[in-house]
Amino acid sequence: MFVITSTNVTISKLILKGPQATSFVDIERAVQAVGTVSSYLTNIEIVDCEIYTWGAYGVYLRFCDNFTVEGNVIRDIGHIGVAGLSSGNGKIIGNRISNITPGSAGNAYGITMARITTGDITTDPRSHDVLISKNIVSDIPIWSGLDTHGGERISFTGNIVTNCYRGIMVTSSADSSGDASFAPLD
Repeated sequence: MFVITSTNVTISKLILKGPQATSFVDIERAVQAVGTVSSYLTNIEIVDCEIYTWGAYGVYLRFCDNFTVEGNVIRDIGHIGVAGLSSGNGKIIGNRISNITPGSAGNAYGITMARITTGDITTDPRSHDVLISKNIVSDIPIWSGLDTHGGERISFTGNIVTNCYRGIMVTSSADSSGDASFAPLD
């Protein structure tokens, strides 16, 4: 629905209803903010919105810095509620995320801070310095409520996670060849 390509953008108090949430459709993203490894988007805020029935992502952030995802209700999504990929210096606070299903993607996450594994650590760096706090995440029975793949200084504090296969998953991230693995740090 929203494709953000510049800095200093706030999306607030909107209802973002998608076309469905029964199968994974990668282009179905309610809010997408994507910079580049050499030019991060900054000051992106998604606040007090209701986001539901999207086939892939509620909020998708890639190469974003100084972002805020706060006070949203995100539900009935076909892959990930909030995804931060190679993003940092952010906060994901006070959201209610529920009923995230794997669709045909094979996995599902309430909130994840990770990196895409199609490149090496310089082209797809770690997500870093993100506070994930006071979120309520529920109903992801076959995957993870909260997650980081190779993140650095990702803080999970004061969250409530129920009816998820894993509450918090902290794991490594491979490179595109599968030869290198980057453990989470700090």
